[in-house]
Amino acid sequence: MQRVLVCLVAFCLLSPFVTYAQDATDAVQPLPVEVAVTKAAPTFLEGRATFPTMNYSLLLRRDTTTADVSTEPDPSPDPQGNGNPSALPATGYVFPSRSELNRYWLRNVIGPRALAGAAIRATWTTWVNDTPEEWEEDASGWFRRFGVGLLDNGINQSALMLISRATHQDPIYYSRSGSPFWTRVKHAIEMSFKSRNRQGDAVFSPAKIISPFVGPMITRNTIYPDRFNSGDGAAAGATYLAGSVGWNLVREFFLKPPHW
Repeated sequence: MQRVLVCLVAFCLLSPFVTYAQDATDAVQPLPVEVAVTKAAPTFLEGRATFPTMNYSLLLRRDTTTADVSTEPDPSPDPQGNGNPSALPATGYVFPSRSELNRYWLRNVIGPRALAGAAIRATWTTWVNDTPEEWEEDASGWFRRFGVGLLDNGINQSALMLISRATHQDPIYYSRSGSPFWTRVKHAIEMSFKSRNRQGDAVFSPAKIISPFVGPMITRNTIYPDRFNSGDGAAAGATYLAGSVGWNLVREFFLKPPHW
């Protein structure tokens, strides 16, 4: 029993050092040199057998003269098959995850931008051009127009997100801050009908062209007075599309969206 207890204590004391030695051995892997074990037969000297020994110091020595360290990029082709080395884009672009797109959609539906846009539109259509005339020009009429504005925007943003997901495109706006002024203006205009694909390139976006018309088409044929029809919805959709250009210019020069 005493011998068993001594063995257990010795094991407990030595196990940390064994673990440390294993970690140290793993830290120097892979080895730069090959260690060959000689398989020669044992020799006998004066009646005693002697076996070949191996120099274990080679395990801890790094031979820099024989190490083949290559600094050239991986010659494997990229996913697009262009023959270029596979690597992340120079901009470090990563396609947004589903949760990131959901948060972006939620901010655009009930965020400050959505509330401010609906308030401005309700104010303009209530006390400037009185559209539609059947709705009162008072607080009740203002709130009615405000609600319709929020509904238009919510439907448009939902259509933008659904179509973008179906076409595997990123609808988020990215700024060109640091570029020349007219380059940024051109970029803001182009981003009203372009989005980034999974590789980060700007491509034509059906979602940004179609989505501004979805909300007005629904509300003008349902909530608005009977005299409104799809033609009024198309006109309102064109207004929303033009407004997206102005909103992109605001984001480009006055806000801090993600950088391109």
